[in-house]
Amino acid sequence: MVESSIAQASGLREGDVVVRINDDPTIEMTHEDAHMKLAASGNEFVLGVLRWDEFMSHGESTLK
Repeated sequence: MVESSIAQASGLREGDVVVRINDDPTIEMTHEDAHMKLAASGNEFVLGVLRWDEFMSHGESTLK
């Protein structure tokens, strides 16, 4: 995470996993696909984020 970046100012943290960009799941996106989708969105987009540390401490028992 870049110190004082827009991502950090928006609340993203190191270790966060972006699972959606707008309404599109990122599971099959390459890094380039995700970059292009964000670039095409301009300054307004919605990210779905999995906070890995919180998932591991609270959601581990739901994995089966």
